[in-house]
Amino acid sequence: LEISHYGALRSALMQYGGTKMNQIVAQISISFIRYSDIMQADKVFYEAGIAARQLGAEKERLAFVLLNHYLDLCDAIEDQDPSAVDSSIFEGTDIPQEVPLPETKYTTDEEHEDVKEWVLAISVEQSMERSLPTDSAGNFEASLTDADGTTHPACIISGLLFHVVKKL
Repeated sequence: LEISHYGALRSALMQYGGTKMNQIVAQISISFIRYSDIMQADKVFYEAGIAARQLGAEKERLAFVLLNHYLDLCDAIEDQDPSAVDSSIFEGTDIPQEVPLPETKYTTDEEHEDVKEWVLAISVEQSMERSLPTDSAGNFEASLTDADGTTHPACIISGLLFHVVKKL
C-alpha cells in the first residue's frame, strides 16, 4: 500500500515540474530503495541514483553509491548470480541486502553505459569512496532505521525520515 501511495504521488508530481516538485519526486525515488526486495531492484537503484544526480553536487556522493550499486546489480543479473552483489554497505539500515534478480536489466544499453561512464569518471576525478553518505549522527538519509537501531515513521509525502525532509 505504501509503494502504491508513493508511486501515485510521484507520478502526479512529475507532471507538474518545478524545483520543489522535482525535489519531492527525487526524495520519493530515493525512498524506494527500501522496497528493492519487492520492486525491481536495478530499476529502483537506477532511478534513485539518477534522481540524486539531478539534485546536484550536494547529492553527488549519494548518486555515486546508488548508481554503483545499480551497476553491481546489473552484473549479477547478467550472470544470474545474486551472490555477486555486495550489499554490506547497507548494513545497519533498513535497505534490503538480498533482492530477487530479474532476468533482464531495466535500462537500455545506452543508459547503462552512461551510468558506467559517470561512475568511473566520478571515482577517478574525485577519488569518491563507496561508502554511505551519513549525517553527523551517522544516519543514512534513505533509511528509517537510525544509527542506534531505532526505527522511525516515514514522511507521508517523501517516504524519507521527517527530519531529513526538513533539512532538504
